[in-house]
Amino acid sequence: MTLSRQPVELLPRVARPDATVMSLRAQIAYLSRRQWRDMPGANSVDELKTLLSANPPDYLVYDRWARRLAKPLAPLGTPDGSFPWLVPVYRDEAAQLVVYAVRLERR
Repeated sequence: MTLSRQPVELLPRVARPDATVMSLRAQIAYLSRRQWRDMPGANSVDELKTLLSANPPDYLVYDRWARRLAKPLAPLGTPDGSFPWLVPVYRDEAAQLVVYAVRLERR
């Protein structure tokens, strides 16, 4: 799929209008016209899963800002299937960006 402004165009195609996008910065959510949620501080990906379990977002964006400011979540920079509750829907290695669909059961 070739998109000119890739994740900004991708989310409107795959995400329902009321979808939530979690990230450290709001740009992709706002430019995609989706609701933004701030990423909580977590000391590991397992802790992030626990923090999100009560009210998970629909998508999680791990970008260069998260790499700098949320270093304990560094494993999210390599979408290798280690976390079955996160399904990569977009990856741009040059931009250091991964967009995940969050697959946690909603309560």
